[in-house]
Formats: sequence, C-alpha cells, structure tokens
Amino acid sequence: TPTTSNGSTQQLEAEWHGRSLCVTTKRPACTDETVVYRIKRHAPGVEAFDIAAFKIVNGEEQFMGDIACNFETSRQQLVCPQGQGAWQFRWDGKQLVGVLFDADGPFRVIHVDKSPK
Repeated sequence: TPTTSNGSTQQLEAEWHGRSLCVTTKRPACTDETVVYRIKRHAPGVEAFDIAAFKIVNGEEQFMGDIACNFETSRQQLVCPQGQGAWQFRWDGKQLVGVLFDADGPFRVIHVDKSPK
C-alpha cells in the first residue's frame, strides 16, 4: 500500500539515536543495545543510503558495521538486504522503526529518533 511521502529523503541524512532490542530466543548471545546510526546518501541523486551502525558500551561508541540500503518511496522505508535476511526501517519523518529479519524471522526491533542538529 503506498504511503504518503514524509518529505525529501535528504532528511534521512543525519545521526539517529535509540534502541535495538532482541526479539528472539534462538540467539542466547543477543543483547539489547543502545545504538547510534549515521546515515548518508550512497551517491548524489540516488535513493540509496549507507548506515554506519554503532552500539554504546560503557559510554563509548563501538562500530558494528555498515548497512547498505535502498529507499522504497511507495512504502517510505529503507530496505537493507543482509545475508539470509534484511533490515527494514519505516520512516515517518522524525523516527525510524525497524526490524532485522533472519532466516528464522524477526531477530531485532529498532527504534531510533533523529538527533537535533
């Protein structure tokens, strides 16, 4: 179902702070995390974005990796394939609410807010 536009995707290019919560019992090592995502456009004029993902441990940022995403305008979401699964983030203009899916289903739920400039 098409979703109303939340404005220019330039607004995605920012720093986002929030939580990444485990929603599976199949990964005992999985822990809830406080996260920071820095999102930038992959290249000028494209609807592709790179997320530099960090977790906060003892007050310090620890780099977890880069996530490559495409923006689906009709659904106002970032879709980021990863191995057997994918990240999916819904964008409402101020927040990103996402789910990381793996081969067994939902693995993490992410809720991040855009940081004020």
